[in-house]
Amino acid sequence: MAIDCVKTMPSKTTHHHHPKDQDQCKDDSKSLVFDAQVLRYQSSIPQQFIWPDHEKPSANAPELQVPLIDLGGFLSGSPDAAVEASRLVAEKNPSEHIEQYFHDRMGEDFAKFGRVYQDYCKAMSTLSLGIMELLGISLGVSRAHFREYFKENDSIMRLNYYPPCQKPELTLGTGPHCDPTSLTILHQDQVGGLQVYVDNEWRSISPNFDAFVVNIGDTFMVRY
Repeated sequence: MAIDCVKTMPSKTTHHHHPKDQDQCKDDSKSLVFDAQVLRYQSSIPQQFIWPDHEKPSANAPELQVPLIDLGGFLSGSPDAAVEASRLVAEKNPSEHIEQYFHDRMGEDFAKFGRVYQDYCKAMSTLSLGIMELLGISLGVSRAHFREYFKENDSIMRLNYYPPCQKPELTLGTGPHCDPTSLTILHQDQVGGLQVYVDNEWRSISPNFDAFVVNIGDTFMVRY
């Protein structure tokens, strides 16, 4: 149980009384001490350790059927094992549910926006695989090399909105950073502001509404 101080121990444990024990018991009640050597012999559980009913785990939770993946075969370099392992860990068409998610979470008025968002994600996935083909050619490997590697890709789509600022030179929308992903496809607005660090200096990239800015991320650089 929760106690303000530890004065006694179970009978099987030797305890020596110290004069200061009595003073410790007068400490503010907010200063609780949980002594494992005492708690282990208590039949009641301190209230501080009891989870709310809505957060308590179910004692009879149904079993989740999860696939067994042969990592040994994959790590040994077996092509067949690699294909099977990648199939088992892939997500099941999550982009198909984007429109429904917007509808359920934000209402009917946002269903159209969800559909546009979903279509845009599909288009960017197709474009990214095409860019991977181009990178493969430029690096002297087969055209399909990177496309095959990244065809079951996971992607993140983010919409950044920066409100008008009277003193833009004093603030940053997104601070200096490296993209941790393999590839970034960026669509700038007409305002601009994007800068990249090249040859030890920051350089601006003017916005082009009819084109994308493509960045190679850390994952791709480390892997290849």
